[in-house]
Amino acid sequence: MPSGTLKTAVAYPSVPDAYSDEACANPCASLRLSPLASEIDSEDNWPQRLSGGEQQRLAIARVLLEKPDWLFLDEATSALDEELEAEIYRIVIETLPETTIVSIGHCRAARYRLTS
Repeated sequence: MPSGTLKTAVAYPSVPDAYSDEACANPCASLRLSPLASEIDSEDNWPQRLSGGEQQRLAIARVLLEKPDWLFLDEATSALDEELEAEIYRIVIETLPETTIVSIGHCRAARYRLTS
C-alpha cells in the first residue's frame, strides 16, 4: 500500500488521476470506511495509520474501482469479524456480478456462496 494521498492508495496500481475523487471515495464509504472517504486528498502513511482490517477493506475498494474480470482473494478478509466479512463479500458479489471470484480462506469463508 503506497503512502501519499488516500486517493493514491485507493487507485493503486493505477495513477490517482485515472479516477475522480468521488469514484475513489464511493467504494470506501460502502465498505465502512466513511471517515476515510472524506480524507481522499489527505496525505498520510496509510500502511501505518490503518488497521489490518481497514487495509483489507481498502484493498477491496481498489477491486470495486477496477472491476476486474477475475478476482483471486487469499485471506483477503482474515482481519475482519464474521459479520463484516459476510457484508464485504455481499458487496463484492452485488457490485461485480460479471466477475469470477476465487477466494481462499479459512472455514468461515466457505459459508458464503460466491456465485449467483
